[in-house]
Amino acid sequence: MAGLADSPAVAVFVTDPESSTDADAALLSRLYGLTPAESRLAGELLEGRDLRAAAEELGVSYHTARAQSKSIFGKTGTRGQTDLLRLLLKLPAAR
Repeated sequence: MAGLADSPAVAVFVTDPESSTDADAALLSRLYGLTPAESRLAGELLEGRDLRAAAEELGVSYHTARAQSKSIFGKTGTRGQTDLLRLLLKLPAAR
């Protein structure tokens, strides 16, 4: 008998490109202790930007954004950008 790991799977994500996915900075701060700068970076990542594009949009160096992202991962208990986005997309402010 085949297990679930042996079964094919498909994931479909439907989004509205016109809708905003701004993460509420106050909510992120309250839930995870993120600083305002970390909250802004998380919001940029949630918008679909990679770390370099997010840094450019925020007017900070890539190294600053990288340090902030590591801090965000630590505070949220995530292991990377994919984990972080999965977590943030569950927040009411992300819908």
